[in-house]
Amino acid sequence: MLNRIGGGTEGIKEYLEHGQKQGRAMARDELDERIILSGDLDLTDSIIQSMENDGEKYLHCTLSFKEDSLDIETLKSIANDFERFAFSAYDKDEYNFYAEAHLPKIKSYTNEQTGEFVERKPHIHAVIPKENLLNGQHLNPFGVVEQNEKFLDAFQEHINNKYGLASPKDNRRIEFTNESEMISRYKGDVFDGQKKDLKGEILSQVLDRNIERYEDFQRLVSEFGETKTRNAGKPNEYLNVKEEDAAKGVNLKDYVFSREFIELSAENKKKQLSGDVQKKYETQGEQRK
Repeated sequence: MLNRIGGGTEGIKEYLEHGQKQGRAMARDELDERIILSGDLDLTDSIIQSMENDGEKYLHCTLSFKEDSLDIETLKSIANDFERFAFSAYDKDEYNFYAEAHLPKIKSYTNEQTGEFVERKPHIHAVIPKENLLNGQHLNPFGVVEQNEKFLDAFQEHINNKYGLASPKDNRRIEFTNESEMISRYKGDVFDGQKKDLKGEILSQVLDRNIERYEDFQRLVSEFGETKTRNAGKPNEYLNVKEEDAAKGVNLKDYVFSREFIELSAENKKKQLSGDVQKKYETQGEQRK
């Protein structure tokens, strides 16, 4: 689980109910099953609408999961834990808290504006109006988030241990912002054995040069050392490259060095890389100490 603390001035009710977002045409009912975990959205929205300040009116907290599915009782328990953590210094009648879970009906889509492949997992949205209901004063249980990250991290890892969830401390986030970041995460999550750096550099060059012909790929690999073709002409053909002064060569048997992958378009290569990294940590594990 990864927690993020954000905020806004308006529109949270519409976003939760309808789900419209730039680059995404699907509405909320198409995207997700909504599960109310705590509170009343209409009441929360009415409190936000009644606030007269010009600045940020509510906190929007997102708890995102790497697992493909979580049962509703677990999600409710996590939301309750989050509420207790957030309001440990407040009485119940001082604050309003709303939380709902989104369970994806559509597991992935391609962003219409950026062409980015987006994979969707279960997540919780929590909304906290930034007003003390007893005295009308400002309410912000997390203070300046940047100054309190260690406490938010502590809660995050407590929840991950308690429910056996994947932690961002143990595995990298799945969004890729540039080619080098994508290669780094792919190399760390998927490449096995020795020579990860060499394989990562070859893959990086494939993307940087936009190589889509296997013959061009063979020429590229030869730049890294003496190259041999194993099982030439067969479906399991692969290259072996021996760097200068290396004791032995490295077999490039990974799918990303196959003819099938090399001849994909740049966009489809990125989708494939995203999917491969996202295959891990898909089920809830055991509680950890």
